[in-house]
Parts: sequence; structure tokens; C-alpha cells
Amino acid sequence: MKSHSGLSSNVLHVRHGAIKNVRRKELKMVKEILSAHKRTITYSLLLSVISGLIMTTILYRVNIWMGDGMTQQAQGRAWMFILAAVLCGISLAASHYLVARLSTQFLTSLRLQLLKQLLKTRVEKLEQLGSSQLYSRLTLDINALSDSLAVIPNLLYNLIIVSFLLTFMWLTSEPLFYAFIGFLGGVFILVQLSAIARGNQFYQQLRDAEEDMYECYRGVIFGAKELATSNARRHFFEHKIILPVLEQVRRFEFKSQYLWSVNNVASQTATFIIIGIMAMVVDAGYASATHLVLFVLIILYLMGPLLSIFSSMPLLSRAYVSYQRLQQVNEDVAAPVSSNKALPNPPPSNWQSLHLEQLSYQYDNDDYSFTLGPLSLTFNRGEVTFIVGGNGSGKSTLFRLIAGLYGVQKGQVRFDTYGPVDTQTPEYRDLFGCIFTDFYLFREVIDHSGEFASHPQVQALLEQMRLDHKVSYDNGRLSQLDLSTGQRKRLAYLLCTLQDKPVYLFDEWAADQDPEFKHYFYTEILPMLRQQGKTVIVISHDDRYENLADQRVVLRDGQLHSVERSDSPLEVQIASIS
Repeated sequence: MKSHSGLSSNVLHVRHGAIKNVRRKELKMVKEILSAHKRTITYSLLLSVISGLIMTTILYRVNIWMGDGMTQQAQGRAWMFILAAVLCGISLAASHYLVARLSTQFLTSLRLQLLKQLLKTRVEKLEQLGSSQLYSRLTLDINALSDSLAVIPNLLYNLIIVSFLLTFMWLTSEPLFYAFIGFLGGVFILVQLSAIARGNQFYQQLRDAEEDMYECYRGVIFGAKELATSNARRHFFEHKIILPVLEQVRRFEFKSQYLWSVNNVASQTATFIIIGIMAMVVDAGYASATHLVLFVLIILYLMGPLLSIFSSMPLLSRAYVSYQRLQQVNEDVAAPVSSNKALPNPPPSNWQSLHLEQLSYQYDNDDYSFTLGPLSLTFNRGEVTFIVGGNGSGKSTLFRLIAGLYGVQKGQVRFDTYGPVDTQTPEYRDLFGCIFTDFYLFREVIDHSGEFASHPQVQALLEQMRLDHKVSYDNGRLSQLDLSTGQRKRLAYLLCTLQDKPVYLFDEWAADQDPEFKHYFYTEILPMLRQQGKTVIVISHDDRYENLADQRVVLRDGQLHSVERSDSPLEVQIASIS
């Protein structure tokens, strides 16, 4: 067993390492912004310096005029004061403009970078991260960065004002300046740096709690039907899930807000205490009373910029935490470099068979242990394959492996004799048209070339799917998506087949169709796709239509149980179920 001192040493070592890591990330953040927008930052900083210099000059001249008792000569120069104030306002407004442009460009670049990275990310990695976490970071964290960047112009201006006035105080009276800066510096180190460290910790905890809150929102919205039909579920969800999460959010919000409130109070109190300390310096004969009066006026003016700087700290602290979390998302979804020796190029267009050879996949999840395979299967062009099996047999996992959404862990994929191929390339995945049980409908309709589909094409499919009385197509968009599950699946079929893929994967597509359209799917749509030379793979639980498949694959507990082929003519098979 380790001693208490040993534990303390380890804790200090870990904390020191964490602080160094945080500093490295903070420097990385600053360097990225500076390097991307050097010219804009330089101009903005220069304008802020000019504004601060003008304002300091104004204060200095006002002090002289007050000392001269507002003589006629001083009154005659009042126009200079007005001109300087106007120039200060113009330069400060220009600085605001440049920083606003900088911040919006930076946020747009960050959003684009994250979205591009997400588009390249493997589906299995996105599923591991979870939609609530990703959505909250793309909204709350981006908004936190936006709020913080908006305060930068005022922050720069106030920092420059404080710097110039401190320089003026030092030139006026060194003893009073050292008394002021010594006490203020001590308070800043003890109060501000401590508040920043604890504030970052509170905001980190708050963001974790807010992600749980987003999950509650999803439950309320997407689980509305289940909650409405179960008093027990609704009561449990409200009192055991929602209330504890909201209380956790409230607690961390209170801690962070109270921390910064106390921090501001301490800063204001310290400002008044320093006036008393400087009075003691004057009493000791180290400075004159005239200088003390001047310093008091400067300090009272400084309270505005200082409080503005201190009030910016919560926003900057939250932005820092948000930036770290966004960087973490970027690292989490970074696409791994493929280490296999598979061929990266797509197969020749005239391939006839897709071969899975000893394919296997195991979920890397402590809460869910399941292994698919190893299994070997062949899917021929112009044939329909039904994959059947009970829940949890591995049908959907096999679909995701075939489509390249999950990476092959063992085994290989070939087209005829070509391969093995890398299933993680966009070229491979582009061979497949997929409709999964958790499909998403896009309102825009595109064809195989990535352009808006022609109106006759879409209209013909709407009529074929018997949706022309509910949905219209205009300017590349579908008019209606709020349909029943079966009708939404028909729209998914429309979107899928318009892209004219060589392989189609349908995951229980017919499960939510009415009996008439289910019959139409098996006896008309699938034979039509087969005649077009498409390779069609269907997850099906409809035993009545099992004879319509050229191949029937049965899975049990992740293993290949049997493969059955049918040699009967299609017309005979259809006639047998009509």
C-alpha cells in the first residue's frame, strides 16, 4: 500500500502534467488563430492601440486643464478634445469591425473543419460518440466560442487603456505606482488565476451535465409516444432522469456564476483598499497629496476597464473549455490510417460476384459483447439474396460490413478475382444503395451524377411508390416528409434507386408496408431490380416470400447457419404465392 505522502506526490505529479497539457493546448489555440489571421489581428491591434493612446492623451490633457483652472486658452482648445474623442470612436469602431470579421471567419472555418471531418468519419465511430454529444458540441460549444470572440475588441481596448494609464502612473509617481501595482498584482494572482482555474473546472463539469440534458431533450421529443402511453415510464423519466440532470446543471451553473461574482466583488474591494494604502504612502512622505488626488481619479476611471476585463473572464474561460472539447471531437473522429494491404481502387465495372471470405467483426464495447463470423458468402450480380435470422443474429452488422460502414477486422472482400479491396474507401462505399431501419430522409432529390433529378424521373417513381397524391416534387425538393413509416420508406427507396447503384441493401424494408404494397415489393420491385442486373440483398422476416430469393442466408448468434439456393424459375415462384 502506498503511503499518504506517496499518493500526494503522485497527485501533484498528475496535476502538474495536466496543467502542462492544458497550457500546450491553450498555446495551440492562440497560435492557430494568430497564424490564420495575422494581418487582420495586426490591424485590429494597431487600431486598438491608437484608440487607447488617444483616450489616455485625452485624460492627460483634461488633468492639465483642470490644473490650469480651465483658463481661456484651455477653453479655446476644447475643439481638440472633441476631435480626439471622435478619432478615438472611429478607430475603436474600425477595430470592432475587423475583430468581428475575424471571429466570424474563424467560427465558420471551425464549423466547416468539424463538419468535413464528420463527413469523413466512419459510422461506427460516430455511433460510439453518440448524437447527443456531437450535437451539443456543435451548438453549445460553438456558441460559447462565438460569445467570447465578440468581447475581444473591448477586451483589447481596455487592456491597452490599462497599460497606458499604468505607464502614466509610473511616470507620475513611482512610490504610489509600486504600491498600487504590488497590491493589485498580488490580488490578481491570488484571486483571478485561482478563479480561472476553478472556473475552467466548473465549466467542464457543466458541459458534461449539459450533454446529459441534451439526451433528456431527445428522450422527450423522440420518445413522446412511449412516454405518453406509460405512466410508469413517464414518472420514472421525469423524476429519476430529468430532475437529477437538471439539478446537476443548476448546481454547476450556480458554482460558476457565484465564483465569478465573488471574483468581481473581490476585485472591486481591492481597488478601494489600494486607495487607502496609497494614502498611507503619502502620509509616510513618499509621495505628494497632489499625486494622490490624480491617482484616485485615474483609479476610479480604471475601475471601468478593469471590471470589463474581469467580466470577460467567464466568457473566455467557457470558450477555452468549449474549444478543448471541440478539439477533442476533432481528434476522436479523425479517420485512422488504413494499415491493411487491401487494394484502394474500386473493382472493374463488369464484376460479376462479390465475395466475403472469412469475414468477422467484434464490437469493442464493455456493455455489449457480440462477434459476427467468421463467415464466407458470395453475392452474384442480377440475383436477390434474403438474409434471415432472429433478433441479435448479426443481420444488421453484416449489412454494415458489406456496405463498408464498419471496418473489416478479419477476413477480406473480393470482386471476382480482384482484391482484396479496402472497404473503407469512398469509392467502395459508393457501390451500395442502402436503406437501413434507422434511415434518414433528405428533402433534396439527386441522381447518380449528384445533380437534381429530373421531374419526369421523380414523378414516375412517386407514382410507382403510390405517393403522387401525397408528395410533389418541385425545384429539386420533396414537398412532404411527414408521412407514415411505410410511406417514408418508400421515399427512401425513391432517393436510393435514383442514384443507380450496382448493389442494393434493404434492411427490413417491407416490415412497415401494408399487405398490398408488401406483395408489390416482393413480386414486382425486386424482380425489376434483378432484371436490371442489380445485386439485391434483403433482410426479411416474411416467410411467405422466401422462395422468391435466388439465395437464402440464415444467421444464428453471429454464425452462418445455412445457405440455400433456389433453382425454380421466377414466374413459378411468384405464381406459387399469388
